[in-house]
Amino acid sequence: HAVYMEIETMRRLHEYEYAQYMHNFTLMRDDEYGKGYKLIADYLKEKEAEGSHMTPYEAMKKLINGIIDGTVKL
Repeated sequence: HAVYMEIETMRRLHEYEYAQYMHNFTLMRDDEYGKGYKLIADYLKEKEAEGSHMTPYEAMKKLINGIIDGTVKL
């Protein structure tokens, strides 16, 4: 969650080069940060493909609630 929000914030601040670097670097990681980032990024891609117009922050809240209530599997 923390890394995803860092990258999303950098994008919103128009720091695209840094955001892309962090995105690529994080996708290569095999620790909790990399795994969490991949989970969130995949979830958001899925929602976008479904036609959702949620903001990343709204989608993050929905993802967290889904993990808590068991409707989203890790």
